[in-house]
Amino acid sequence: MLNQRLEEASMADSLTGLRNRRYVIDNIEREISTTLRPYDSRNDSGAPRRSLLLLMLDLDGYKQINDRHGHDVGDRILFQIGLILEEACRTSDILARWGGDEFLIIGQVSEQKHARILAERIHRMVREFPFGLEGRPQLHMTCSIGFACFPFFPANPSLVSWKQVLTIADRALYIAKNNGRDGWVGLFSKEKIYHGDLLQAMLDEPEKLIAGAFLEIDTSIPKELDCSLNAINVTTDRAR
Repeated sequence: MLNQRLEEASMADSLTGLRNRRYVIDNIEREISTTLRPYDSRNDSGAPRRSLLLLMLDLDGYKQINDRHGHDVGDRILFQIGLILEEACRTSDILARWGGDEFLIIGQVSEQKHARILAERIHRMVREFPFGLEGRPQLHMTCSIGFACFPFFPANPSLVSWKQVLTIADRALYIAKNNGRDGWVGLFSKEKIYHGDLLQAMLDEPEKLIAGAFLEIDTSIPKELDCSLNAINVTTDRAR
């Protein structure tokens, strides 16, 4: 019994009560197997094909909150983000604190629009929530969100691994951060298959894949996005 409690504690984030990175790494293969089963031509169960959404959330300006108001307020904000995610998501979704002020949501979706609906719901709830400690002035936060779905190419599910899809979701998060923050960006494949170093092109030149109709961007940001590496300063921790 004690060992079981210790094992469960090792899979949870002590501050927010959500899952942690270790839980995701130890359990995501089960989610992947469930997702891929209907794509197997040998499987005639008739189960509908779904995608596994990988959604990453990062708080805007969190470092400044810690510096200005102290770590007690910063920790309280992270705890409150956990509450928001629990309210916004389904009980079947995996909610994890990925590290620092970055969170990862994993869940099954049947259509691309369901991913954008969840991203918009979380984005709106964070904007509207009165953060902070009791007895102190309320703080208003925003977040940036990036997401992608596995399998990235449904016609060829094994072409891109879940770890690579997570990298693509993180790339989408970078794009949101560097186009004004306070918004969400989703990256999706088109039906065409890219012949070349797909992941490198996805990270280095997504605008090239968009122009070639290999990649589609879905976003809440009301302007033409700059997706180039020139728009991303990786040395400043996304200018949190």
